[in-house]
Amino acid sequence: MRDHDTPSDPSTAHALPDDLLDHLLEGCQVIDRAGRYVYVNEAMLRHARHSRDQIIGRRMVDVYPGIEKTEMFANLVPCLEERVHLAMESEFVYPDGSRGWFDLRFTPVPEGVLMFSQEITDRKRAEQRIAHLDALLRGIRGVNQLITRERDPQRLLRRTCEILVQARSFDLCAIVRTAEGRVVLHDAVGLPSRVAGLGDLLRRGELPNCAVRALAVESPVVRPAGADACHGCPAEPAAARPSEGLALRLEADGQVYGVMIASMLAPEPLDEEEQGLLAEAAGDVAFALRSIDLETARSEADQRSKATADRLEAILRSSPDALFSFDVDGRVSAWNDAAERIFGWTAEEAIGRTVQVVPPERWEEHLEFKRRILAGEAFHDLKADRLRKDGTRFPIGISAAPLRDAQGSAIGVTAIVRDLSAANQAERTLQKREETVVVQRQELNDSQLATVLALPKLAESRDDDTGQHIERVRTFARLLAEALRSAHPTDAELTPEFIEHLFQVSSLHDIGKVAVPDAVLLKPGKLTPDEFDIIKTHTTMGARTLDAVLRRYPGNEFLRMGRDVARNHHEKWDGTGYPDRLAGEAIPLSARIAAVADVYDALRARRPYKEPMSHEKARTIILEGAGKHFDPRVVDAFRAVEAALKTVHAEMQD
Repeated sequence: MRDHDTPSDPSTAHALPDDLLDHLLEGCQVIDRAGRYVYVNEAMLRHARHSRDQIIGRRMVDVYPGIEKTEMFANLVPCLEERVHLAMESEFVYPDGSRGWFDLRFTPVPEGVLMFSQEITDRKRAEQRIAHLDALLRGIRGVNQLITRERDPQRLLRRTCEILVQARSFDLCAIVRTAEGRVVLHDAVGLPSRVAGLGDLLRRGELPNCAVRALAVESPVVRPAGADACHGCPAEPAAARPSEGLALRLEADGQVYGVMIASMLAPEPLDEEEQGLLAEAAGDVAFALRSIDLETARSEADQRSKATADRLEAILRSSPDALFSFDVDGRVSAWNDAAERIFGWTAEEAIGRTVQVVPPERWEEHLEFKRRILAGEAFHDLKADRLRKDGTRFPIGISAAPLRDAQGSAIGVTAIVRDLSAANQAERTLQKREETVVVQRQELNDSQLATVLALPKLAESRDDDTGQHIERVRTFARLLAEALRSAHPTDAELTPEFIEHLFQVSSLHDIGKVAVPDAVLLKPGKLTPDEFDIIKTHTTMGARTLDAVLRRYPGNEFLRMGRDVARNHHEKWDGTGYPDRLAGEAIPLSARIAAVADVYDALRARRPYKEPMSHEKARTIILEGAGKHFDPRVVDAFRAVEAALKTVHAEMQD
């Protein structure tokens, strides 16, 4: 058994063969202390969008004029001068104006700096888009909450603009309430120059061109950045940066209440989904204005002391919800326009008759519901299914109370019904978006897992002695863990998830071999003490590699277990192992299991410096190591599955 690693001196990092670096998926470049490119691999050339002849021997500042002003260059300088390791994410602007994002790592090497780059443009754009959608959704939720409590129309316009500007960083958001084409109320939030210019126009009772067009059409009016149609608009001062504009009319139940205007500084245009979300917000504001109008009308009706019948009639005719009443026999006595729209029966068809809005299987439940209301109970916002005239079923929210006569006796039921079809659809749409985000994150995690699990293959490819050592060790580890679980069923740590993770991460135990110099790694004879000290550092170097990934994903238990196995699989039960001289149960259980699997396979293997041992001789060494080298419980598990281990070894020969 031989384990290999590099010394901890980072200046040896470029000791890796260039042909290995040439085939890395990551970009790799070496920059000397004068800032000249001395090596680039094929992946880096794709990132740079240059040929090798255009780069090698030239200074970075000559290849990319102006790069000395970037954050990336500022981080490169201390790496060159102070010999420190650095890592960062950086946005790069190409000479043609296009942009790309890269994950950069700087490592000092004797020549200068070794820089690895991985393109993350798609991920960053996806993150930005998700962040924009999430921020806008939060803003719309804020607007929805606002319209349920804000009854002052001026404050409603002001707070809505503030919420949307804060959510999506618009340079201008304005809402204009109109009546018969006239400006009757307005407010705007954003950059002072844009707000002032638009405010002057609105105070004169005029509207910008985009608003006039939006009032005339149902679909949003999009104004591209710098569009000719908007030159001279007070909302687009000549000295300002060009912005993309969007105008949407405020419409609820077929009535237009005004227009919403929003503009975004280039190059951050609003995509179609964001435009759709803003259209929903505009509809919500229109509904709120309509609700405020209705409440104002009702208040004025109360102040004029209209008769109860008149007030009820106004409510029946104007409510967006279905309002109706029926007597003790179920005959309809009142039926508003919304009831006609929601259920399909006209008032003439419904009043004086019973209408079949209750599904047959719900009839007994409905009778009990009616009995309790006639007995004096009231219900608020119950959820149920009802039938339309055409027989289609749809979800509703219903509030109901007794209908009483002048003496206070219950003579029927009055009900308010809201059609929840649209709300349910919106909820399903939002849920689908959230599920999409979950899938994208899982795909990202799977990609990261595949990358981590590829590392052992890179290590194995440098050491012909190991053969299928990695595959056998992970299989042995699973057999040992399953035997342990059978023997100790109450051990909370030995879960099926623990065993599956151990099977995967056992292959990471020797990833530190990647950085071991070939002269040590491939030496056929006995190692010197200094060479063996280099070998032993593979545990800490492997753990350091996984720690770097773990810092980015601190909640990933798979990576945490992999780090433990890589660092501690050479610790011994009696505390004489390395690198930390841990003893007993201070050694992670995953590493204790991997240690037995690793040693057994190494004893059975043929190496240039030794002949393979028989199963019986290897078994004796393992059993004698109980309580010294190995955890006694794991040795018991070895004894329980030794026949299976022997079979696996025979079937998985190098």
